[in-house]
Amino acid sequence: ADVRGTRQVDAQSRTGWRVLWGTCYMFPRRQTKCLYAVGSGDNGAVAVSVNRPADEVVRLHPYTPAWRWRFLLERIRLCLSLRDQVLAIEHVGSTAIPDLPAKPIIDIVIVVAEFERMPRCLRALEQLGYKYKGENHQLRQHHFVKGLPTTFTLYLVEPENKELAARIRFRDYLIEHPETAQAYADLKARLAEQHAMDLKAYQDGKAGFVQQALEMATPRGTADQGRPIQPLAR
Repeated sequence: ADVRGTRQVDAQSRTGWRVLWGTCYMFPRRQTKCLYAVGSGDNGAVAVSVNRPADEVVRLHPYTPAWRWRFLLERIRLCLSLRDQVLAIEHVGSTAIPDLPAKPIIDIVIVVAEFERMPRCLRALEQLGYKYKGENHQLRQHHFVKGLPTTFTLYLVEPENKELAARIRFRDYLIEHPETAQAYADLKARLAEQHAMDLKAYQDGKAGFVQQALEMATPRGTADQGRPIQPLAR
């Protein structure tokens, strides 16, 4: 659907609108996947409302083993490009947990021995199609994305990074506890339905569950370190 020149209508304020998924021409000579709505306006005319780019829309997909294979293939590309600059490459996020629905974006964490090595990694990652999104000084991580819409999200961190430890611990706990994973899947489905057009509200709605799972995954009286990082086989 070519939406250039159409009257903008807020789908949230109309009844009887159908929300569709398709290819929209957001800007001249640029094509992107987005969520849009079609229906009858006040004057009976058909109008189109482009709401969000695909990366900002909460649209969950059923789990597929292809996500694991996509990570493994990308891991090979990263290993060949970065070589001895990295210590480990981890698959995290919902796509790393079997049978869990998720947005089809593969989350990857690369562990480097020294945080200051990022400039050397940057050139190699750009050659693989990654775009640098900046540094989070508080979490000590560099953020990259790949694809339009995004197909990979990548974080560059140090071995002692607490965010990495939490991501790994949460992933492993849900893999080892299918009942908790199912509860998380149910929550994600409810939030995706309630906040399809509000990614931040969707993410905020999961925060309490994630924190509770992390507390259950950490034995009492132990430090919050997670399991040791698995080094790359050389």
